Amino acid sequence: MCVHPKFLHSNATSHKWPFGAVAELLDNAVDEIKTGATRIVVDKIVNKRNGSPALLVQDDGGGMDPDSMRRCMSFGFSDKQSGSSIGQYGNGFKTSTMRLGADAIVFSRCMKGSGPTQSVGLLSYTFLAETGQKDVVVPMVDYKYDLLTGDAIQYERHGADQFCSNLSVLLKWSPFATEEDLMGNFSDIGPHGTKIIVFNLWSNDDGVLELDFDTKEEDIMISGAPNPAETTNAVKRTNENHLSNQLRYSLRVSISHG
Repeated sequence: MCVHPKFLHSNATSHKWPFGAVAELLDNAVDEIKTGATRIVVDKIVNKRNGSPALLVQDDGGGMDPDSMRRCMSFGFSDKQSGSSIGQYGNGFKTSTMRLGADAIVFSRCMKGSGPTQSVGLLSYTFLAETGQKDVVVPMVDYKYDLLTGDAIQYERHGADQFCSNLSVLLKWSPFATEEDLMGNFSDIGPHGTKIIVFNLWSNDDGVLELDFDTKEEDIMISGAPNPAETTNAVKRTNENHLSNQLRYSLRVSISHG
């Protein structure tokens, strides 16, 4: 299935509200409860390559084996088995990540299949646009993982040349410039789980990042949110404190009432 890179950008418009895209990623992580997930993390991290903020969504669910990873990051596949499942391997991953930023990198460690594996995939509008790709190319690399020693061995499913080519793209266009840095992302995943990092986050019409990580230490806000503490008019301050306003601007409030 050939998909032009511009489709990534237009497809992301299905989420007009940034928190709607975050909620979709969280819904996918919640789906992992059925595979044993007990923890979901949403946080700001720093892009090691340029120091800019990036969004982290991580769970300790069952993770994805190499084939599942490819279905997750490609178009036209779905592994959903029940009507209650929301869409981890459907279109939701692409629409939500591309709504929040130009690029997303995924790390997943899995125990099922032929044995413990860990995989890395990059969905990068920046890479596709800058290199003039006509189709959506998603570079991925896989590793066999030894639970006892913690060693990761390159899993060259389609030959050494393709592995090296994909790894080269990952190291050039992701926040991680060396394979060691790339593998370091598995250090806090444990025996199984998935980590999504969305980077090169979008800015609003004023050139300010849509997601505000600084105003509240334990929350992620939409940039431009009113600050009731700075409002002197009592009626206006009450309105700004109202739940409906907080739902629009606060991820913490939005999730807790979602």
